[in-house]
Amino acid sequence: AKFHVTRDEQDAYAAMSQKRALDARSAGRFKDEIIPITVQVEDKKTGEKKTVTVSEDEGIRAGTTKEKLAKLRPAFKKGGTTTAGNASQLSDGASITILMKRSKAAELGLPVVGVFRSFFVAGVPPE
Repeated sequence: AKFHVTRDEQDAYAAMSQKRALDARSAGRFKDEIIPITVQVEDKKTGEKKTVTVSEDEGIRAGTTKEKLAKLRPAFKKGGTTTAGNASQLSDGASITILMKRSKAAELGLPVVGVFRSFFVAGVPPE
């Protein structure tokens, strides 16, 4: 493989990540990070409208194991290693971060709740 990450390693990491996310959600660690939102949705087949409240990450899959992930077919090419179970999900979401100088926050009477020091992005194409 181009990036020297085996299918078994991907599946093991994905299973571990799902377990960690499930444990964190169960312990309430995301409560202060996710604001519930209520929306109207329409069933495209029936036209029926209903109210839905989303209050937690819908991508966490309880019961995910390396063995279950190993049964999934590659998503992008025959013989590939990336599957629907070990790849990042497609998600909708929103967030906001306001950055300003400390002097501006003081001028506006806003509390300083963090300091931006650096950032880093890493990843590989899903080939």
